[in-house]
Amino acid sequence: MPEIEAASVARRDPRTSALYLAIGAGAVARIQAAFLHSPSDILLTDMKRHWDHGVFPLLDQPLAAIDPPGYQLWLAAVRAVTHDDRFQLSVYAALLSVLTIWLWYRFAREALSSKCAALLFAALLTWSPSWIAIFGYIMPETLFLPVLGASLWSTWRTLRKPSALSSALCCALWLLSMSTRILAMPVALICLGAVLYVRSSRWKVAVIYAALTLAILMPFALRAHRVLGVWAPLGHPAMNRIYARSTAKEVLVVLRRPSQGQEFQYHFLSPSMSHQPFEPLSDWHSNRSGLLTINVNLDAGSRDWDRALASAPPVWARLPDVWKENAIFLLFDASWPDNQQERFWDRRQIEQRWILLPLLLVVMLGNAHYFWQHRSLHLLIVMNIALWALILLAPAAVPEARYRKPLEGLTLLNLVWLAEKRKLDRQR
Repeated sequence: MPEIEAASVARRDPRTSALYLAIGAGAVARIQAAFLHSPSDILLTDMKRHWDHGVFPLLDQPLAAIDPPGYQLWLAAVRAVTHDDRFQLSVYAALLSVLTIWLWYRFAREALSSKCAALLFAALLTWSPSWIAIFGYIMPETLFLPVLGASLWSTWRTLRKPSALSSALCCALWLLSMSTRILAMPVALICLGAVLYVRSSRWKVAVIYAALTLAILMPFALRAHRVLGVWAPLGHPAMNRIYARSTAKEVLVVLRRPSQGQEFQYHFLSPSMSHQPFEPLSDWHSNRSGLLTINVNLDAGSRDWDRALASAPPVWARLPDVWKENAIFLLFDASWPDNQQERFWDRRQIEQRWILLPLLLVVMLGNAHYFWQHRSLHLLIVMNIALWALILLAPAAVPEARYRKPLEGLTLLNLVWLAEKRKLDRQR
């Protein structure tokens, strides 16, 4: 009876009611946005590539093997269900957009102490233009954001109620996240390590991890080896690494397979290279210039990739420039492709970018204060700091503003978590 009475009181709480109303209105706005701008309305460059790869999943083309395989398989299923119909694709985008918020809310319910705090986080995230506009496009982030939310939810639930089944589900979801965006790997290692640490039968969990990893990633690895000659189950990041470590503005990748008389040429130009992230305050832009040509004999495996990486300018000598460019584009640039001026939520996303740096500074100062007071670091803080550090500091890819989208969710939750902890400390 006390639990029923407590739930009844929560329903009558005007703050809770207001938050439910805000989330509901935000869900309506998300659905409206998906029907106003269907993902199939703009199919250019990267969007066209992903869409084409969804026709026949895991094509035996080098570019399809360079990309992570998860989104290709997902798009194949989407296209099979929707038959490329604009209305059905809008339904798909609307459902995925709303589902993303629900999954992150479930994660917040595990990470935060009160339901009201979790609802506040969900309301803020629901109305985030950055997390609305992107669902109008065919981009891996539209799958990565919900799967990452599910993976985080599963991790916290497993830490609270450990079992062999929950550990297996947690591992499977993280493998799915990593096969969508390799960006998930550092967070996955932290979370799966935490699950392994709290389990008394660690050997059993380790066996589960190993079995699932082999079952899910081995087919991807075999396919990558057949197409590219390298073992790369999560996609082959060599081209991105070479591009990032060079000083070139553009990259031309020439892939040859002499044994079959084949040649493939791909031209890459990061959207960041044509942007002025401080616009309209400044016309600063990247000082990269020129065209880098990468010639690779696919029959030689990783040999030519390694040579191209070794021939790039020493990255340690220009790390300050790399870090500056990473920080500027990640924190201040407008996300692409959801920066179309004719779309309402895209324009709001462009404006929203100015909030990120103040938000990040407040959160990191709050994390430092929490550590000073409690002499401990919460898993949420560790994840957030690790992911920011990786993207800002690692010369792994030319920075693009859309890479920050998962960080926006984690940082916002980190802020609500800090506010809740501060409130609880005051009540003690």
